[in-house]
Amino acid sequence: MYSIISELLEEEVFQCYSFAYEVKLSDIFLNQDICTEIEKKFIKQPRSSVDFIIFNKFDHNPVLAIEVDGTEFHLNNPKQLERDKKKNEIFKKYGIPLLRLATHQAVIEEMIRQQLLRLTEIKNSLNKL
Repeated sequence: MYSIISELLEEEVFQCYSFAYEVKLSDIFLNQDICTEIEKKFIKQPRSSVDFIIFNKFDHNPVLAIEVDGTEFHLNNPKQLERDKKKNEIFKKYGIPLLRLATHQAVIEEMIRQQLLRLTEIKNSLNKL
């Protein structure tokens, strides 16, 4: 996955983005004013992280989070599904898309490309205003 994202971000259209992997939620969500107490506690847990975060190189704001979910682990683990739900809600509150990819998906690169293209189109539209 690291290689796929690295190669994608080398494409000219995505030159404005960079990424990091295994990023703690507490490093992404510094201001937690809009979170519930349960969400704040979840964010502060040392193991609460996201697999990859793609961010704008210029302002370092996150534009896309990516989670790679092991199918068996996630489908058969109610506690993990509950953690995933909390994480989804937190990212949604902050307006950061969270792309969940199953490890068995063969079209991972294309899914990431399409999401980044949508984000780039939105950004370019806003810049023209």
